[in-house]
Amino acid sequence: GLGRVLHRHPDAVLCGDVNDYHLAFPQFAHRLMPMREGDSIDLGGRSFVAVEPVIRDLRTTYWGFDTGQRVLFPGDGFAYSHYHEDGHCGLCAEEAVSLDLPDVSAVFADRALFWTKFTDMRIYVDRLQNLLDRLDVRAIGPSHGLPVLDPAATVPKIIEGLLYGCLLYTSDAAD
Repeated sequence: GLGRVLHRHPDAVLCGDVNDYHLAFPQFAHRLMPMREGDSIDLGGRSFVAVEPVIRDLRTTYWGFDTGQRVLFPGDGFAYSHYHEDGHCGLCAEEAVSLDLPDVSAVFADRALFWTKFTDMRIYVDRLQNLLDRLDVRAIGPSHGLPVLDPAATVPKIIEGLLYGCLLYTSDAAD
């Protein structure tokens, strides 16, 4: 979809790990801005910073952080589903009372982040918590899932789901 977005929005610039995108989109090579962890974009009174993608969905993934509202945008690496039939659409995670966050996080990790079953995810969740604390994250805007407005209450439930697969499949599960 990147080619369509760049075509439709001729003033847009694609920022991030764009290392080989010029090969797929040579006509847009002049609109690709490489970023590395720690690089930022001035948005006028706030910045958007490329931060560590603690849980990667792709090799080129970076997470983003809005310094103005202290919102973390973790892409697909911090994702879960929600129930359309229960009226979750348009709600925040904390408002969707019938949403079983550990379960839907575990299912998403199993289906989209298959590698999480074969590594010690405790290392990643510790790094995630460190990132949230260091940045003083006040909200999370995942690509999949509902916005998280109370990270202290909601993140532990998502972490439970992220840990589920690795605790089933690793040798430490027998301990």
